[in-house]
Amino acid sequence: MKMKSLKWSALALLAGTVGCGVPEGEEVEPVELGEQQGEIARGTAVPDGTYPWAVSLHMSSATSTANTLCSGSHVAPGWVLTAQHCFDHNLDGVIAASELSATEVWASMDRTRISDTSRGQVIQGAQVFLNNTNDLALLRLATPSYAPIVQLATAIPAVNAAVTPAGWGYVDNSGTLPDNMQQGQFRVTGSNALDLLYTNVNTEEMCGGDSGGPVFTQVGGVVQVVAAHTNSPGGCGVSTGNAIGSRVDVALPWIRSIIPAAFGFVWADQPSAATSYTPSTSYSFNSTGGANTITRLGVGYYRVDMAGLGESSGNVQVTAYGGTSNRCKSAGWGPSGTTQSVYVRCFTQAGAAVDSYFVAQYYRAGAGNPQQGAYLWANQPTTASYTPSRYYSYNSKGGTNTVTRSAVGVYQASLPGFTAIGGNVQVTAYGSTADHCKVAGWGTSTVSVRCFDTAGNPVDTYWNLRYTDKHVANSGQAGAYAWLSDAVSASSTPSTWYQWHSLGSTVTATRSGTGTYALTIPGIASYNKTSALVTAYGSTNAFCNVTSWHTASSGGTQVNVQCRDAAGALTDSLFTMSYITNL
Repeated sequence: MKMKSLKWSALALLAGTVGCGVPEGEEVEPVELGEQQGEIARGTAVPDGTYPWAVSLHMSSATSTANTLCSGSHVAPGWVLTAQHCFDHNLDGVIAASELSATEVWASMDRTRISDTSRGQVIQGAQVFLNNTNDLALLRLATPSYAPIVQLATAIPAVNAAVTPAGWGYVDNSGTLPDNMQQGQFRVTGSNALDLLYTNVNTEEMCGGDSGGPVFTQVGGVVQVVAAHTNSPGGCGVSTGNAIGSRVDVALPWIRSIIPAAFGFVWADQPSAATSYTPSTSYSFNSTGGANTITRLGVGYYRVDMAGLGESSGNVQVTAYGGTSNRCKSAGWGPSGTTQSVYVRCFTQAGAAVDSYFVAQYYRAGAGNPQQGAYLWANQPTTASYTPSRYYSYNSKGGTNTVTRSAVGVYQASLPGFTAIGGNVQVTAYGSTADHCKVAGWGTSTVSVRCFDTAGNPVDTYWNLRYTDKHVANSGQAGAYAWLSDAVSASSTPSTWYQWHSLGSTVTATRSGTGTYALTIPGIASYNKTSALVTAYGSTNAFCNVTSWHTASSGGTQVNVQCRDAAGALTDSLFTMSYITNL
């Protein structure tokens, strides 16, 4: 390919002509948007497999040290955070013909060594978004990525706090680029409204060749990126001042606006419709503004199309709706062009296909979620221990979700990095059979799941799981969740550890008869783009459905739930409920 002007990133700083940091002892001023560059000399080689979310950017799909451009961080599925000047050399807000466009850049992920083609992915860029205030850019990749993501910090560390820069920049003043990612020990020396300043602890030095690379801390064992490296002291030989990185915390509103969570939901209110239809707009939503439609493919078999949400990633949850003993489940999902097609199957309690009302939700994570959130598709039902498909797995703390099987139909999902007690879990079975699954319990970072066949016997099967903590979709989205922790009292307040309301109100519960419950959610409307899910909880083979939701007599919303045993009879059961509205 032709070499554009950005090739300066491998040469210019060796002459010390651009990108100088602020010398020690001088007043810290904001760095003007101008030519900047840098990384680590005399650093330490990162052990293989460490920081799988770190990204090396290249000017060819055949990645090598010869075409290394910049570094970055995988911050959401298919998105890389890096430096603006990697694309916009003079930081004028325009990518000129002489500069690099998104499609001329390839991202190498989940590879500690650039030459290690046995692991990771190399994906071409598709679109770049420039910050134009600070030296930051977001690169959208052309195809989905399965590399883990990294958490973005919401605040900067204090002066003298330890930070670690990492990347594939020059390791000496002779222009030697490493095959193996390097890291160094640095400490924070100061900050301003846009930048974080840091200097070496030992002999490491920042030098040319790797702008956009992560500067991070570890909080409770969880990595948090606090800055993207943008500017270095002159030369690689001696310390000439502070290295500078663009602060992530002040850019979070911009990052979230570019990469919001993508989600859609429907209430299937015409289960026997002979042709495709648009479900009730009061109980349907698509975050892209696209249309949702439902097509009946056969008895109890449906396709939900959500325009604009198409991608080979995300998570699907399904709940049967109404006062019957029917059960519904996820039967698959994937893109058809830009449309996300979600497949649903419904069965009678005895396992026969049946036309049924249902609720379906699709969710794909965005970037910069400050709360705990995770999802996964458990796709190896008979394997003792495994890492589920990364395309359909997400962990807001950057951990790698895993699943273990301890007995027939008995599973545990591990969500590493989570430390807070609480949250909400929804589980739905996956596939074409009439099996069903439920939540058996959860702790700070583990979720127990049990699955049963139509006779109520444990069975190995596929399933989907979604965990949220203090949110139901985007951070700040209106909604509520609760775990019914008392299945027999006439009235109760679900455990405060496991309930949340976006307005700070309290969810309450009533029981009007065996297996028949109502949850009241104060202050949130029931009819304008709303959706409710429920999953039975515990070790028995009971299952639960949403029977309806409507305006409560005291205001707000009342979500009605019924729970049944394997024979379809009403039975008292614990359950978890999640409610979302676009208001």
